[in-house]
Amino acid sequence: MVPIWEAKFTWDDVTLAKKEIIILKSKGEKVDNAIKGGKRLEYKDTALTRDMRKQLSEYNTLVFAHLIDIPSLDKPWIQPDSDDHKNIVRIGPRYSLSHRVFNRGSWDMGGRFYGGWWQRVPHTAEQRRSRLHTRGPATPRKS
Repeated sequence: MVPIWEAKFTWDDVTLAKKEIIILKSKGEKVDNAIKGGKRLEYKDTALTRDMRKQLSEYNTLVFAHLIDIPSLDKPWIQPDSDDHKNIVRIGPRYSLSHRVFNRGSWDMGGRFYGGWWQRVPHTAEQRRSRLHTRGPATPRKS
């Protein structure tokens, strides 16, 4: 028997448990000139959904295996607005996995990737998006 302090897995291994990464939502309601509030729908797997899930799982495995970081930070998070304690961007492998969301009950609507912490880092220089590193030099900044 292996003592618990010699376990060969980490908390991150546990949190990578299979959760649905391909999400289909119903049509929401119009609020402030935007459609919001769609509910998750159950769906039967098809060749299309299995292929999307396989590709996204491979992408998540690749991302999880590489260090994506902002090494100049003192803490593993960014708080874009010092008065807003709800919108903290946490940084680390646990916050790097993506999922896709399709809308209006259709595989032709949406499909945007959500989840990677770097998507929520502000563009402003003081918030350090331009200092994002991926095991090497800082990522190039687009003009």
